[in-house]
Amino acid sequence: MNSWIGKYTLNWKQISVLGQNKIVNSSYIYLFIVPVIAKLFSSINSPVDLILGGYEFQFVLTLPFNWKLFFFAALLFTIGSLVYNLRAPNIIKENDSYSNFTTNKKNFGHLIEYKNELGITHSLMNKIGFIENLFEGEKRIGYLQKIEIRELEEKYVEKAMVYTFVENSLESYYESGSKNESKVFWRIYKYALACRKTELVLTNIAFLSGLILIAIIIIQGTMNVIGAI
Repeated sequence: MNSWIGKYTLNWKQISVLGQNKIVNSSYIYLFIVPVIAKLFSSINSPVDLILGGYEFQFVLTLPFNWKLFFFAALLFTIGSLVYNLRAPNIIKENDSYSNFTTNKKNFGHLIEYKNELGITHSLMNKIGFIENLFEGEKRIGYLQKIEIRELEEKYVEKAMVYTFVENSLESYYESGSKNESKVFWRIYKYALACRKTELVLTNIAFLSGLILIAIIIIQGTMNVIGAI
């Protein structure tokens, strides 16, 4: 089931490595700490000469890294974390796989919630004129397809396909008790991987830019150490 995940060059699953990282999620703290430390060091005349045991020592009191780069790296990670936590699909934030889903004792009801959270709702299907549910009392007796999927606006096609798949699986459950949880899970998960593209791209850019700045800081620090030897 996971074979198709690797086909995506940019998806929420990959970004979740950073999006759910505790250090990255706490990077906002450095937005307050770094300016304070930088201000403190800037108020000290460096180097400082100290005499200890009759010997004179010189201490250079400066930050061991470019604090401006570090500040902007923290800012980018904060932006990425904020967008990820607000807009990443819940099914991806809460589950690594179907095995993880079942281990946490989740059920078909959770899958319906994940589907709805992605905006794949009955009200949307009615709004775009795709499907109208027919009921006889409390028993579901079928569907009336108002227009073909191919006639939908492109942005609704995939949602309509996911909706139909989930509803058909739900109908099978009502009729025979067969829930097909695994197939429904992966169908919703696959859609969720690359949905909300604007937020997905923004999160990726923020995290990638933050990593680049951290890499620059590390390289600069390494070069300074080598130069001091």
